[in-house]
Amino acid sequence: MIDVPLARPLDKNAVQAANRQLNQHYPELQGAMLDPANPKHKPYITYWREAYVASGGPLKTVEPGAHQTLDDPILPCGCIETVQIVDMVYEPATDMLYLLDANEFNSLMSEIQLFDDIMKPVMMCRGEEELEEAKEQAVKKLVALGINPPKSEFGGSE
Repeated sequence: MIDVPLARPLDKNAVQAANRQLNQHYPELQGAMLDPANPKHKPYITYWREAYVASGGPLKTVEPGAHQTLDDPILPCGCIETVQIVDMVYEPATDMLYLLDANEFNSLMSEIQLFDDIMKPVMMCRGEEELEEAKEQAVKKLVALGINPPKSEFGGSE
């Protein structure tokens, strides 16, 4: 087993060769994505890594004493600057988790405040006539910002 991380970026030719070898050796995996978090995929990933290196894929140069192993979740980056994560946002539509630094967090808060400012007149309406006018104005402001609300009882377009 190769206990050294692969050099990045990966060599395209070695990737293609390793994929071919994996699919020939394990035809049941044809077109499947291997998941490093799935313990059942470990033998397949090991086979693929060895095929990759045998096909000329380079390994990462590891400094003696760095104790870098294949399973280390964080590779040393030599970064000059670190970023402090201040918030996490989960996006259900894409099933993605976003880590926000202070600038991204402030930007998100500004966007939320802008949206709140646009929607506040709609939420404060007391009558149907006033509500229709507020909705129309809110849609116009959203469209001006490049946001095209979907067709609904609120208004907008498809």
